[in-house]
Amino acid sequence: MLIQLRKLIIPRFIQTLKKSEKGAIMIEFALTFPITLLLLLGGFETFRLLMAHRKSNMTVTSVSNLVSQNKNLSSGAIQNIFDAV
Repeated sequence: MLIQLRKLIIPRFIQTLKKSEKGAIMIEFALTFPITLLLLLGGFETFRLLMAHRKSNMTVTSVSNLVSQNKNLSSGAIQNIFDAV
């Protein structure tokens, strides 16, 4: 008797699970949100890294331009330029 009930109830329950799509979007969101967030934050950090690299390159270019314009620079004058930057 119990085996016959299982044979009837379990397949019906499995069929209702197959047909029911309630919560499928929430599960998909829960699976994709961490990856999306990781990509977004990674993009921001990459942008910040590139901007810092660009600023350091601009600083080096400016200092080298100032130093190359003056032929008579002492080590103290060069140190003052580096201190100003």
